Amino acid sequence: MKRLIYGMMVVLITAISCEKNDIKGYNEAPRLEFFNTKASCVFDDRDYMNEVTERALEVKVRCLGYALEKPLNFCLKTVEQMEGVVFIPSYEFPAGAETFTAQLVVPRPPRVGAQLNTKLTFDIENAEHEFGEGRVENSDCEVTIAYTIRPSDWDERLWGIYSNNKYMFMMDNLGKIYAETEQTKEVRNDISAKYEAYKKAGNPPLMDDENPQNEIVFPKD
Repeated sequence: MKRLIYGMMVVLITAISCEKNDIKGYNEAPRLEFFNTKASCVFDDRDYMNEVTERALEVKVRCLGYALEKPLNFCLKTVEQMEGVVFIPSYEFPAGAETFTAQLVVPRPPRVGAQLNTKLTFDIENAEHEFGEGRVENSDCEVTIAYTIRPSDWDERLWGIYSNNKYMFMMDNLGKIYAETEQTKEVRNDISAKYEAYKKAGNPPLMDDENPQNEIVFPKD
C-alpha cells in the first residue's frame, strides 16, 4: 500500500514539475518565427507591358508565447545580399496579435523566363530587433521571384508554337496582352506582316525557346 501511495506521489510531482516548466517556457522573452517558410512573387505579361520592375512581397511572421502587451520591433534581412530587395528599417509587431504580415519590395528578374532565389531571415544583430529566436526550422523563409509571361490558354493552331520572343513581339506591336487580343486570323496575319517588315529593316530574326533554337514562325493558313 505504501509503495502504491509513493508511486502516485512521484507521478503527481512529475506532472506538476512538467507543468511548471511549460509555463516557464512561455514566460521567456518573446520569440519570432516565419509563419510560412516559402514565399513567391511572379511578374507576368501585364508587368511586361506596363514596364513594372518591382513588386511588393508579403511575408507572414508569428509570435511565440503569450500575446505582446506592447508593440515590439523586428528586422529582416536576406541571408545573401540581393540587389533590389528593399526593407523598411524595422517592422512593428502589434500588441495582442499572433501573426503579422510584413511587406518588402523585390526586383523583377533581368529577363523573361529568369528566376531569382533568395532567403530571408531575422536580423537579430540589428539593435532595433527586440525578439528572441524562434524554432530553428522556421527561422528562414525561402523566396522565389519568377518572370513568366506565357498565357495559360495560348492557341497554338492560330499563333504557332509559343515562344517568349514571339509573344513579346506581339505585345510590342499590338500594345496589349494576349488576354486582350482578338483571336482572329486577321490579327495574326497583321502581326506576321509586321514581323517580315521588321526583318527587312535589317533586324536579326527572333528565335524560339526550343533546343536547338529556330526562328519564330507564324502560321499562314
